[in-house]
Amino acid sequence: MRIDEVIKSHAINSPERFAVGFMDHKVTYKALDKMIDNCTNFLLNKNLKPKQKVGIMMLNTLEFIIWYYAVSRANGISVLINPLLTHRESEYILTDSSPKFIVSREPFIKNISDCIKKYSTIIDIDEQLNKITSFKPSLQPTQYEKTDVEDCTIIYSSGTTGRPKGIILTHNNLYSNAKVFSESIGLTHLDKTLIVSPLFHSAALTCCLNSTLLIGGYVHLLERWKSSEQTLTVLEKEEITFFFGPPTMYTYLLMDPKLTQYNLCLQIAFTGAAPLPMEVFDKWREIFNFEITEGYGLTETSPMVTLNPLKRKKKKGSIGVALPGVKLRIVDENGNDVTIGKVGELLISGPNLMKGYLNNDIETEKVIKDGWLYSGDYAKQDEDSYYYIINRKKEMIIYGGFKVYPREVEEVIYKHPKVLEVAVTGVPDEVYGEKISAIVVLKNENEVLSLEELKVFCEDKLSRYKIPSVIALAKSLPKTESGKLIRSRL
Repeated sequence: MRIDEVIKSHAINSPERFAVGFMDHKVTYKALDKMIDNCTNFLLNKNLKPKQKVGIMMLNTLEFIIWYYAVSRANGISVLINPLLTHRESEYILTDSSPKFIVSREPFIKNISDCIKKYSTIIDIDEQLNKITSFKPSLQPTQYEKTDVEDCTIIYSSGTTGRPKGIILTHNNLYSNAKVFSESIGLTHLDKTLIVSPLFHSAALTCCLNSTLLIGGYVHLLERWKSSEQTLTVLEKEEITFFFGPPTMYTYLLMDPKLTQYNLCLQIAFTGAAPLPMEVFDKWREIFNFEITEGYGLTETSPMVTLNPLKRKKKKGSIGVALPGVKLRIVDENGNDVTIGKVGELLISGPNLMKGYLNNDIETEKVIKDGWLYSGDYAKQDEDSYYYIINRKKEMIIYGGFKVYPREVEEVIYKHPKVLEVAVTGVPDEVYGEKISAIVVLKNENEVLSLEELKVFCEDKLSRYKIPSVIALAKSLPKTESGKLIRSRL
């Protein structure tokens, strides 16, 4: 089953139900399906063959959705490209994926104009806009035929620890993950979803767009995050019931001085992409009288793996339980399963598991062994089958032989009243191998937080060897568009 087929079914059965809203414009399922057909015809008339790739280089817009599903309907493979990447970063992805077409608009086209001829033909969506949105009877019927094309989408990893890798996700990966997520979190056709996180990342693509359209709901788009005021205004105006954002978005929403003045209809608040600070969890529950639902996933798993149950207890600091159909193991360095409560590497298997990395069999074989994906995350499981991410395997700090998990230290520092955000990392030390460094963003940039003050705050909350010996104040932390911390830039 494919999501574009489900949209066509909704267009037949519920043609006048609203599907997508962008700015002040709303389109029904019937209109959306017609525009997807128009773009599908365009691609086929341009001689797009099954399994050929089409780069989609856009922010969150109606056109992104139309072209994304049109590529699928034309039996092509979409390559989702962040339009805000540098020229060097964009060229690397174009070289690696070699799409036949790139669908974009200015000013993003200009950024890649000198390398387009090497790899692809550009489709300027603004030049095609009238054709896409036309409903003239003279338009030819859609000429596509369903084939056995397995691959659907290629999403490049954010490159937070190295060169980005093209992650190949199949139709079954994306359909099954969207279906089980929407069922687990309780979405229905009456729900209205706000999409602020970028659609060129798997979290918004699956958890917001695919999961909502799958059940016949309504999605409203913001091109990108601009401010808490804009987001809250749209949440109220559109009567949004489901919102997804990384922890950073919730931090800024909770800091808005007019937060409690908005009349919100929110019923489900979901987060992922990075650990949710417990302070944010507690403050949200205090103000809204319901809890943020935290989950865990990787682009390699389409992305959802675990979710805190909607109707069962949400455990603070936990990423929840395995989604139906997803199997998990926690193993030690020798690949042996550990006991309840013990920390080890999280392994994942299920229908959400990626096909592999594009043009990179060596890396694929490193992370997928005997049908299990080695996540690179240290985790533990409690007696109720709830899972907890302790840290990224590569981010663990070794201080004089002691293992220090940055997240544990960050959780303590987050509780300091002056701290807005913090990232803990290891820096080389001749004596201890590594020492603990804290990069801190303050709530008020006119304030100061000294190392001595931080040490005093931490001394009754952390073992002595876990307390930072270096502190640096920053105006912001480097993050990807999806809100994931880029530790390589710290």
